[in-house]
Amino acid sequence: GIHLAMGASSCKTCCSGGAKEAAVIQASMAPDESAEHAAVQAAEVLATNGTLATDGAFQPPMPKAAETLSSERHITLRRNPDQNIGLGLDALDATTAFVDSIIPGSIHDWNNTHPESECLRVHDRIVAVNGISGDTEKILAALKSAVEWNLTILRPVEVRVSVDCACFPTLGLDLKYSPNGNTLLISEVSDGALRDWNARAQSYKVRRHDRIKSINGVIGGAKALLESASSADKLDLVILHYEP
Repeated sequence: GIHLAMGASSCKTCCSGGAKEAAVIQASMAPDESAEHAAVQAAEVLATNGTLATDGAFQPPMPKAAETLSSERHITLRRNPDQNIGLGLDALDATTAFVDSIIPGSIHDWNNTHPESECLRVHDRIVAVNGISGDTEKILAALKSAVEWNLTILRPVEVRVSVDCACFPTLGLDLKYSPNGNTLLISEVSDGALRDWNARAQSYKVRRHDRIKSINGVIGGAKALLESASSADKLDLVILHYEP
């Protein structure tokens, strides 16, 4: 895990023990391969042949206007089995599949030809597919094997948080990230600036499994997000918040 610790005049990053740095699931792994091996894999793109094929040529599209209300949604889509699925997914929270990117492929084409209410978006969390839930590896397997997907998803709202580094010794977040991912997963909220912010917040509260999308205007690339916090006197965060 990564822990953001802040000094009086700058925000620094340091490592904390416990959680793995990343946990990108590679669906083509043999059953006896370890999770630690999966943890160091690059971000992957789900393909129709039962593997996760790396393709770094495409940048993930930015989602459309942020929702005013985050909620659980149910959508049904049918993919073309003759095309790549075209989803970049990570499994950092172990129970849902997070849509990190959508590249040209079956889902991209579906989104271009169906109403917004029937589309899968970047930053959606896939909670269940065809009744399968609670285990990301099983969700990934279901996505690969089925042509029609009955999906339960969580769609985020964007929450903006500003933190003065001089006022808090730590942000109070344990973070995980995928090496080629574009967000930071909040794995725990402990004592620090964000817990204090939560105590004063009158609407959304930052919680476990939310994601940091932007730090001080930097978007895209988890490592770049961490670097942007390394010498800042103030942190302006854009957080993807999920309400069940």
